[in-house]
Amino acid sequence: ATLSALPTTSNNGITGTWSPALNNTVTTTYTFTPSNGQCATITNLTVTVNPNITPMFTPVSAICSGESLSSLPTTSNNGITGTWSPALNNTITTTYTFTPTTGQCATTTNLTIVVKDGYASLFLPNTFTPNGDGLNDIFIPFSTEIVMYNIKIFNRWGEMIFETDDFGTGWDGIYKGSLAQVGVYVWIINYRTICNRDLQKTGMITLL
Repeated sequence: ATLSALPTTSNNGITGTWSPALNNTVTTTYTFTPSNGQCATITNLTVTVNPNITPMFTPVSAICSGESLSSLPTTSNNGITGTWSPALNNTITTTYTFTPTTGQCATTTNLTIVVKDGYASLFLPNTFTPNGDGLNDIFIPFSTEIVMYNIKIFNRWGEMIFETDDFGTGWDGIYKGSLAQVGVYVWIINYRTICNRDLQKTGMITLL
């Protein structure tokens, strides 16, 4: 905080100088030395500098877009009062800044509230090689934020050759006990996100 210059004339009329230079980051004792020709002694004055406190807040769990978002507390867990900006927004991930009320030895702090859009990321390869070499042997999707899932795989004649509801289970290329023919297969995935969006995605996989 700003530290005003110390007066060079005492309350009882003695003029002089202070040392060392003012320091607004650490508690310091300053010495006042009277100017020559005055019947006066040196004296000391201590300016206490309190450490800044960082306001602490309980993290806010992620929400889905449009869900209710409670007001943020105006008093921190460690007793610092203040205000938040900008206004709460329940449609987009936002970082809010807490500014302590003047007169408290406290710093500003930030709090980020994640708002999920409800569209989970879903990634699938476009080829796989089920030849038992331990590399790319399984056709399996990769995703986050999915709570329900079903995948169906069809051959070129529209015959379903694989289906599972287990997100951790992929197709190893086997159909009716034998390795399926090299070629292109169609997959359809129906899934539900953590924000209760029911979605479908389709694509093709090449078995090599």
